[in-house]
Amino acid sequence: MYVHRTSARPVVLLGWEPSLPAPTGPARARLRGALARAGADRSAVDAAVLVCSELVANAHEHGHGPCELRLTLGARVCVEVLERGPGPSAGVCREARRADLGGGRERGRGLALVDRLTAGSWGVRAVPGGGACVWARPLPD
Repeated sequence: MYVHRTSARPVVLLGWEPSLPAPTGPARARLRGALARAGADRSAVDAAVLVCSELVANAHEHGHGPCELRLTLGARVCVEVLERGPGPSAGVCREARRADLGGGRERGRGLALVDRLTAGSWGVRAVPGGGACVWARPLPD
């Protein structure tokens, strides 16, 4: 994903508490705006926004503490959702695999979609002080 302006550090685009209404819409809007200002092309923006939607929705549904949506603009865009609560919510999500696509399930396919949109370039890392960060580097169509 090519952008004109880059930053070496993640920028916080949105923060929320799990008790508040779903933040997915505002998260998409903030990410779309940040990427447009950076000069990203439309297909790159669309892929990043879809990945963002899945990660934010998962953190909101399964998270146990305050969350942040962060963006790093570099050689590849990196979208991160940081969840500072206790519990295994983000730590177990890496178990989603490409095989999870299909299977007739109505839920649980979001991370398999993220896997496809990033060509496997996503993961989970522990956050010092508690919590986890799910990161993804989306690819344009």
